[in-house]
Amino acid sequence: MSYRKCTVMLFILLSVAVFSSCASDEEKRPTPEVEMATRAFALAEKVRDAYLSHDSESLRQLCSADLFGALKETMNHYEGGSIEFRMRWVDIDRDGTVHLYVSWKRSGGNGGEMEEAGSGMAVFVISGEPLRVEKVLRESPFPE
Repeated sequence: MSYRKCTVMLFILLSVAVFSSCASDEEKRPTPEVEMATRAFALAEKVRDAYLSHDSESLRQLCSADLFGALKETMNHYEGGSIEFRMRWVDIDRDGTVHLYVSWKRSGGNGGEMEEAGSGMAVFVISGEPLRVEKVLRESPFPE
């Protein structure tokens, strides 16, 4: 066999081996840390949604008493708009406390048009079972 035919055959065999190894039906389960981070981010989004819809009962269930009091006070004065979250980083302590770093962007209505009202980085401190937001550190996404 010529050198060229050997090279082509070797390339075909290598391609078949690579593609067959990638076509596995095996389902990879996420690690416990990934599951915890996903749950923590979902909780932060539920708090945001409850705040924006003025749902104080849901907010009471999702937050500590101190945080609920602070959010309830500002929620009554908040006049619509939206808040976007993007998860940036998650730290999980040995005791199960989650520090969820979230960048946020808030926009508010102004004569029917939405305009950016602020942005920043917040840290949601989350703990317990079921998970609850204990505090929001740094720059809170919720208007004061």
